[in-house]
Amino acid sequence: MEYSSKTLLEKKELPERLSKIIKDFKPRTIYLPSLLDRHNDHVAVNHFLCTFYENHKYDCTVCAYEVWTTLFPNLIIDISSSMDIKRKAVMKYKSQLKS
Repeated sequence: MEYSSKTLLEKKELPERLSKIIKDFKPRTIYLPSLLDRHNDHVAVNHFLCTFYENHKYDCTVCAYEVWTTLFPNLIIDISSSMDIKRKAVMKYKSQLKS
């Protein structure tokens, strides 16, 4: 996979695709990385969702999760039964783990 300095949302088709997914599936809950997680793509998807809400007034619950930056949680869910799956998923992103 080739690294690009562009955020995901700077790629023209992605905001359109995300908008279509939300409009088609009408999720009641949307999960995304925290805005406090200082990764360009994570910040960009938060900005997309804010803009989407401003344009469409879409009503849903938004749950942000920690990836790299420690959060101050307001909800804790025990994922110990899924830890093996989580570890395998994280290991798929070796380039992210280098630093």
